[in-house]
Amino acid sequence: KARLIELDQTYGFSALNAPPNALVELNKIRGQLYSRSQAGVVTVVAAGRGDWTGWFFLRSDDVSWEATYNTGRVMVEVDAHIQVCVEVENRPTLLRFNEQVLAAKFNKAFPHVMVIDGNDERGIDVGIMSRYPIRSIKSHVDDLNANGERTFSRDCPEYLIELPSGRKVLILANHFKAKRGGNSPAVQARRKAQADRAHAIANDGMAQTQLVLIAGDLNDTPDVPQFASLWQDGFVDVRDHPSYP
Repeated sequence: KARLIELDQTYGFSALNAPPNALVELNKIRGQLYSRSQAGVVTVVAAGRGDWTGWFFLRSDDVSWEATYNTGRVMVEVDAHIQVCVEVENRPTLLRFNEQVLAAKFNKAFPHVMVIDGNDERGIDVGIMSRYPIRSIKSHVDDLNANGERTFSRDCPEYLIELPSGRKVLILANHFKAKRGGNSPAVQARRKAQADRAHAIANDGMAQTQLVLIAGDLNDTPDVPQFASLWQDGFVDVRDHPSYP
């Protein structure tokens, strides 16, 4: 309770309306966590979970239109047939971007847009936008590493996409563990486990199609030892592929 009072003094949780500059807010569902006397003295009145249900959350802010518009400009210039997207809030957000930016401003909307909720509690997910139909989707959010932890920070979804030729391409969208906060041995081991598992999924995918691609933000350079498994079984960096322009 003393710690909650300290946090309230910093963030103003007990106020009926959060200050305009608040970074963290309190969301109350049932019961009371804080009480404020007429003299302005704040106390914690909940004795446990049975008295109060709710949570604290980081406030979000709008991304500027200029930044959003420039993202659309880059995507239109690249003109990819299949676009892997990282740090996507959710599918409705990606759909709005597709309709209100790519379609409305550039007439370049993707007909197929998909995001699967992943393991990141901040809502940082990986998604895909495709000009060709998505024929199947498979999630790996529950894959576990050797420590019994979920392997992927977000997910390693499998998107099987049918090309105009009738052939299929399997896209594995990824966003490996970031270096933010440090690149400790534990963080490197987590990223290695993600690379190893992504490669195993890609290798299994060869049974469906010879066109398999691991894509997204790997949060390190391709030549680090943690990514050695990515280049086994005939897989190569896309820039080294004979068909790369």
